[in-house]
Amino acid sequence: MLLTGYSASTIAAFEQGRRIPPPKFIDRADEVLEAGGVLSASKEEVARAQYPAFFRDAARLEAEAVESHVYANQAVPGLLQTEEYARAIFMMMRPPMDDDLIEQRVGARLARQEILSGREAPLASFVAQLAWHKSSYSSEEGGECVEVATRPASVHVRDSKDTTRAALAVHPTAWTAFIEFAAL
Repeated sequence: MLLTGYSASTIAAFEQGRRIPPPKFIDRADEVLEAGGVLSASKEEVARAQYPAFFRDAARLEAEAVESHVYANQAVPGLLQTEEYARAIFMMMRPPMDDDLIEQRVGARLARQEILSGREAPLASFVAQLAWHKSSYSSEEGGECVEVATRPASVHVRDSKDTTRAALAVHPTAWTAFIEFAAL
């Protein structure tokens, strides 16, 4: 352990840009290096570096917002995602991300949710809808037909003839097993 409380390999990862240093490390490094607050002053900018370049300005605005209104019909908005959902989203990216980058992005996405729990949390409203897809066997002439909507952590199934009734939500592996069984 070095004076900062972090191993040499971890510090090397920070220096080489492979990992984003946490605020606690930045404060400790500022103290150990007697930087006079220069390093500590950069914590917010360093925290934004964990986001992809195209999202950094949005993250800054999101953190400063007094209101946030989101309509999403294809995916759960980042501020509402669970760790499992966020990880599934990043694992599906093409080209694939390496495991370290996935973990960094998941951590960054979850850290964004802190703005919702603070004393000065913004007024937030979210409308999230599932995108339903009708079975290729469905017709307008009756019969037993279904619609399916997928999310990384669940598959939703409903009667396409009566969409006001409750939908069934199952785990994707259960849905895959059902489809394989139905194909027999």
